[in-house]
Amino acid sequence: MNELNFHWLELFREVARAGGVSAAAARLAISQPSVSAQVRAFERSLGLPLLERRGRGVRLTDQGRRVLAYADRIFTLAEDLQREAADLRAGTAGRLVVGASTTVGEYVLPAVLGQFHQEWPAVEILAQVANSATVEARLLAGEWDLGLVGEPLEHPHLVATRFATDSIVLLAAPEHRLAGRRIEPRDLRGEAFVSREPGSATRKAAERALEAAGVAPRVVMELGSNDAVKRAVAAGLGLAALSSRAVVPEVQAGWLVLLDAPWFRCARPLVLLRHRDRLLSRVEQAFIALLGRV
Repeated sequence: MNELNFHWLELFREVARAGGVSAAAARLAISQPSVSAQVRAFERSLGLPLLERRGRGVRLTDQGRRVLAYADRIFTLAEDLQREAADLRAGTAGRLVVGASTTVGEYVLPAVLGQFHQEWPAVEILAQVANSATVEARLLAGEWDLGLVGEPLEHPHLVATRFATDSIVLLAAPEHRLAGRRIEPRDLRGEAFVSREPGSATRKAAERALEAAGVAPRVVMELGSNDAVKRAVAAGLGLAALSSRAVVPEVQAGWLVLLDAPWFRCARPLVLLRHRDRLLSRVEQAFIALLGRV
């Protein structure tokens, strides 16, 4: 087999990602015939059909999907090398891109980033909050360095490590009929619940714990943020189950109360995610070490 041509490999990767030669050529500012010719040359050099041409688009063959997986790993490592070299040139400087799911991003990540900034003031930090599915997708695409989520996500290309534990609690408005007394699972049957959106790790954990106790929550409202859920509960629209970390100010102020339900035990891991094929930079290693002190 001929020596691997990395330029051809990169062109093939761009065509596969763009879904067509024209789109890849426009993105790379190269003529379409040149891209087509070089991708065909790459196929001949490997002795494998990588793309099926269909009209204006292309489709990966089985061989093409396997080659693309190697291409992603190769160029991810190249990006790691560039980042590590920049870190070494800058001493303690660098860049860290962290994504987090909603609860972790709102109530855990800010404090961690504050401490990290004190210890590594020269590091540029970019943080984004999204749902767990988005965190997973961005990590797999190589767009984010690290991810923090409220549930274990299993993927062959991701490494998941527990860094803390979170507890989910049942909440009500102070005027709710169940507030201020010990309740049993039967007391919740038929009660209205205000819930996070489908796919929320908080919602999944709470529903599993309730169902284990024989309670099928009657969800009357779905909201996309913890703050919106808390406001709806305080307005008397129903009960809710949220992270204990998310409700400390409201409970202390008396706007919300914790239901006395000793049978409701709902703990979940807070998980660090990283891409299995990426080498950790010194900055990322320092951030992970700090997470262990949360």
